[in-house]
Amino acid sequence: MAKMANLIPLKCAVQHYAWGRVGVNSLVANLAHSNSLDGEPHASKPYAELWMGDHPSGMSSVSSDTTLKSFLTSHPEVLGAAVVRKYGLNLPFLFKVLSVRTALSIQAHPDMDLAQQLYTSFPDLYKDPNHKPEMAIAVTHFEALCGFRNLVELNKAFEEVAELSSLLGHAVVNEVKNAMHSSDEVECKTALQKAYAALSRSPAEAVKAALERLVQRLHNTRQKSVDEELIIRLNEQYPGDIGVFSVFFLNYIRLEPGQAIFLGANEPHAYISGDCIECMACSDNVVRAGLTPKFRDVDTLLSMLTYKMGAPDILQGERTNDCCIRYSPPVEEFEVSRIQINAEQTWHRAADFGPSILLVLRGEGSVLPKFTNDAELQVQTSEPTAGLIRVLTAGNVFLVPAGVEIFLEGNDLEVYLAACNRSMFL
Repeated sequence: MAKMANLIPLKCAVQHYAWGRVGVNSLVANLAHSNSLDGEPHASKPYAELWMGDHPSGMSSVSSDTTLKSFLTSHPEVLGAAVVRKYGLNLPFLFKVLSVRTALSIQAHPDMDLAQQLYTSFPDLYKDPNHKPEMAIAVTHFEALCGFRNLVELNKAFEEVAELSSLLGHAVVNEVKNAMHSSDEVECKTALQKAYAALSRSPAEAVKAALERLVQRLHNTRQKSVDEELIIRLNEQYPGDIGVFSVFFLNYIRLEPGQAIFLGANEPHAYISGDCIECMACSDNVVRAGLTPKFRDVDTLLSMLTYKMGAPDILQGERTNDCCIRYSPPVEEFEVSRIQINAEQTWHRAADFGPSILLVLRGEGSVLPKFTNDAELQVQTSEPTAGLIRVLTAGNVFLVPAGVEIFLEGNDLEVYLAACNRSMFL
């Protein structure tokens, strides 16, 4: 079958989850208006996520009657031989834009073995037999809870927040206090696990009453800490929800645009507010712990968490040239490049062994593709084919086939490119 040198425009699915930003205040709505919406964004409707990929819960399409999945089935050369060998006729990654107005659920994603077990045993709840490592790159100021705090911080919360310590009980609080200076990792993780289990299994009425007392006290406190302000805010969004107390257990982080976090399997987290670019292995498996009206699978969650403690790494990415910063997490399914191009600049990416998805976040420009006969060369000296040039504006999304190099030009152009991690092809 002949190789495909052109780029494939994608129309992408929008998810209207309740936590999304509303109407034109949503980055997702504004991008989708240029990409796939009929008419203006609805003023009172949440636009939470833009999905770019072939996941069945939010399938992109290449035309009104052709889904991306059916297109890839008919054109496996777009994926490249190496991807087809390992992943079949599927994209290894799912690419998203998120616009977060209120907090997402506190959640974790299963590793591969657990994902397959959950899919086999509970296919109505867990619809993918795949793991879901993911990475979020901040587009605006972005807030999240991510990973467990250390025991010293947790013990401090127990000492200062009587509403929390009384909810968990004297024995649990003492075990954390006794373990907080221990060099025994097992002892520390056991203490943390018991404390988080005590919270997660607390009766709903007891949690609600404790939160009411805490919030009332905080409202009467003149100077509030960052955590206390967050407690009030989350309780306004999810009154009486058990997940509000997780603020004392999880690291609160604030990302500036261009900073990123990687979330491996079995690590608790929740996005709180802001816009981000997100990429992950192609899965939608979520095990929830709180800040949600949806099903909380407490037993699965408590058994799957790693109970690793400490602040997460804030990723700055690797600058590859004047225009590009590349974020390469420790998984083979994906990496993301952020490309910013000003007038008189050109960015070139050599042909890749796998497919990529190109999203235009803002600005205007053009992209010129050219097929490389030998992708192993990774260098192409000939000029791109002028007839295949694409004009770029915000909201454009293109699938870049394997073996196609691209040349970008623009004026204040910002583009994100999701691709298979280079480690897949080593």
